[in-house]
Amino acid sequence: MVNVCLAGVTGWTAKSLVAAVDAADDLSLTCGVSRSAAGKPLSAVGSTSDGFVYVSVSDALASSE
Repeated sequence: MVNVCLAGVTGWTAKSLVAAVDAADDLSLTCGVSRSAAGKPLSAVGSTSDGFVYVSVSDALASSE
């Protein structure tokens, strides 16, 4: 399983990317990055995955350590 951190998780292509990662058998959306949605669960951006949205890539990656 490959863990995915999606930067721009609220951007204009995010809906399609989130759906594709959620549908993939070998990928897991573990966190996202968006200043406007920071602190919200990934479900707030349409994902079925557990995890949260962070304000920066470094914060998102630190959450997975």
